[in-house]
Amino acid sequence: MGSVSEVSAGGHCIYVKTDQTSGTITFDASGAGQTASLSLPVVP
Repeated sequence: MGSVSEVSAGGHCIYVKTDQTSGTITFDASGAGQTASLSLPVVP
């Protein structure tokens, strides 16, 4: 499991930098009583 070293957002995009070199990263978000989870593959 890696760690996230940078997160930035602009427009409709989110950029995440991690030291993880393979596998997936799962994003969890919540707001206004709603929750969402999204798993994406790590792209080296």
